[in-house]
Amino acid sequence: MWTKYRRQAGVLLIITVLLSSLAGCAPAPQPAPEKPVVVKHAMVKMQQLLEAHPQQEKLRQLEQSVAAAAEQSQRPSAEAMNEAKREFDAAMEVRRNQDLQAIDKKEAQLKEKLNEERRVFLESLEAEYRPLLVNLDLKLATLQYAPAEKQKVQQERDRVEAERQGKIAAKDAELAAVFKKESSNFVDELARSSKAYADQWMNERMTRMQTEAAASAASPASEAQRKEMLELSGRVMRDIKQAVTVVAEREKIDMVWVYPVVRQQATDITDAVVRELKK
Repeated sequence: MWTKYRRQAGVLLIITVLLSSLAGCAPAPQPAPEKPVVVKHAMVKMQQLLEAHPQQEKLRQLEQSVAAAAEQSQRPSAEAMNEAKREFDAAMEVRRNQDLQAIDKKEAQLKEKLNEERRVFLESLEAEYRPLLVNLDLKLATLQYAPAEKQKVQQERDRVEAERQGKIAAKDAELAAVFKKESSNFVDELARSSKAYADQWMNERMTRMQTEAAASAASPASEAQRKEMLELSGRVMRDIKQAVTVVAEREKIDMVWVYPVVRQQATDITDAVVRELKK
């Protein structure tokens, strides 16, 4: 309910009680029945009343001006946005160069680590296969072997050498997979870090630009407009309340509701209030 008006009403009830004895006394008069109190309800359509107020157009213009100033205070200028973009691009270029240097350094460290692992592996493989190969080479160099025996020894040597090369190839593939995985993970981590850096940079810059725009937009003229709008809005509401009060008293209405929040059967007095506003 927007407002509530009650007429002051009272019921004067006089009850006269005559005390009499049982013998020969006249009966006491009965009290008159109480009349039911009837509460009269009415309603008004607030939007229609606001539109009908003589100062509504001026209030609307003030509201639009204040809203436009508020929106402007949240929107940096095109020049500020272009400057921010140039600074952002420069900052991202520095970041990209730093990332590339970090990737080169990481890959160099990985290569050094994996090459050392490969060297240790080859040494162990050499210790395992060198005696076998040397022994087979000595057998091949012995002249007393028959051609068939020599061919058999040569096949054994080829098998041993192929086995050694196969283990080297498998180790190289393993190390290459490790290099690819670790370098890829490092690049992905850098990408996430760079994105977070870019987002933070832009958020901080936008916040700063909005603060600067709001400071520049908060001129004495705009503040005066906002104050005038608040004062006029309050005056419009007071005028509407006064007009409703006048109509309610004239029509002997107890309660006035704002449409559509109406819980009782109510008469629409909006038009009467509009006429009162225009007086």
